[in-house]
Amino acid sequence: MERAQYRGLIEQLPLVTYVYELTPTYRTTFVSPQIEELFGYPATEWISDVTLWDRVVHPCGRLRS
Repeated sequence: MERAQYRGLIEQLPLVTYVYELTPTYRTTFVSPQIEELFGYPATEWISDVTLWDRVVHPCGRLRS
């Protein structure tokens, strides 16, 4: 399956998919468009604003280290 086919499939699922780099900064490289319906911010903003997750998601919903 090609990358475009995977993306088309992901964008049809009733959930949010995100991809991030496994680096110390965990830079987000992809967020499916469904995130805007759930949180009110478009995927492009989730990718470009590294502080958005911490500002929008309640502490109980964040991954605990």
